[in-house]
Amino acid sequence: MLRWHDYMLGIDDLGLMVKDDKIREALEKCLTKHFTISSKGLLKLYVGIVVEKGKDGSMLLHQQPYHEKGIKKFLFENDKPYSVPGNPVKHLSRTDCPTTDEEKSQIDYPYMNATGTQMYSAVCTRPDIYYQTVSLAKFNNNPGKAHVQASKELFRYLKGTKGEGIKYRKPKDFDGKVEIKAFVDSDWAGCVDTRRSTIGYIIHIAGGPVSWKSKMMKTIAQSSCEAEFMALTEVCKELMWLCNFLEELGIPFDLPKMYCDSQSAIHWSEDPIEHARNKHMEVKYYYVRDCVASNKVRIFKILTTYQLADMMTKAITSDFSRAQKF
Repeated sequence: MLRWHDYMLGIDDLGLMVKDDKIREALEKCLTKHFTISSKGLLKLYVGIVVEKGKDGSMLLHQQPYHEKGIKKFLFENDKPYSVPGNPVKHLSRTDCPTTDEEKSQIDYPYMNATGTQMYSAVCTRPDIYYQTVSLAKFNNNPGKAHVQASKELFRYLKGTKGEGIKYRKPKDFDGKVEIKAFVDSDWAGCVDTRRSTIGYIIHIAGGPVSWKSKMMKTIAQSSCEAEFMALTEVCKELMWLCNFLEELGIPFDLPKMYCDSQSAIHWSEDPIEHARNKHMEVKYYYVRDCVASNKVRIFKILTTYQLADMMTKAITSDFSRAQKF
């Protein structure tokens, strides 16, 4: 029978964040008693993510070396960069999937491998490609020519933006409390196959996104207001988790702010009265009402022009890509 100490376990990429070097030295000394470790100094590279610290105290996270490997693997050298993650006019659909063995044999592209490469970037440092990556992943089992073309277009976009990432910084008027901003949006009946709505959000802390999501709803919204209301509940749940996490860390924060471009959905969230128009809504979506009533969050109207979460619900145009910085 094998015993536990017959095995050697290897763990890498462990980062320590401390304010005092004495605490770091004590932690390393304690770990050395139980594990064989080696210190690499200041954090510069972590699981494929490059960490660059600015002179102003800011921190930039990007994955340029990782992107360059993916671009070299899935694109030809003469493929030109693309200005947006995906074609804002062309909607990916099941109708583009091959239906015969002959059509399937014509797809000579490691589609699932490519999607996995894109997904790692999308969840780590590139929220601007998250929607397109999730859209491509829906067709992993049976991709067609249109899906392959869209996958290559996404790599071409990364080719032109491979050094971009997320930047965190302390605001000039910092009062000791962390500011939490959540941008939330929806694309009503945007799926051409099911007519279901896509909701998305981006939550900013310290000037940069820390949580983002794009998700197709399981139920059909009967109006754009309903779709926005569903999205508000989704981001509200994530906000409450983040607030609890910050409290555990002992980090003070201001009341979270949510920004929505639907005035009717905001009124619905703040109105405790049931109406005939919304009596069919599922109970779980009323969670946002409880959070607003208990003063756990505040919701503000924002113009669609400044709605960062727009890129989580639909393919963005080049104008949006240049105007919005994450």
